[in-house]
Amino acid sequence: EAVQRASMARVAVAEFRMANGAWPRTLEDAGLPPGAELGGSVGMFAMGAEGAVEVQLAAPLAGTVLRLVPTEDGAGIQWACRYRGPGPVEDVLTRCTRE
Repeated sequence: EAVQRASMARVAVAEFRMANGAWPRTLEDAGLPPGAELGGSVGMFAMGAEGAVEVQLAAPLAGTVLRLVPTEDGAGIQWACRYRGPGPVEDVLTRCTRE
């Protein structure tokens, strides 16, 4: 659910990159409200370095941060999921690895 709910941020970041040739530095640059609250299992999301979208999880995984990290290749922008914190997230998100 957390990754799905952050998809609007991923889309906004990718669109900004395609339009401007650079990653947004803030949520506002990408056209999103600052520190946007998503509700559900997501506490908040924020911009990280190099276009990464950081998703702070709510209870029961409070203290865990998912990072959706973009990379570019010939096919466009690909996203990798990483996390830090108490986890374990691997049981729920099979494609998300610990940082």
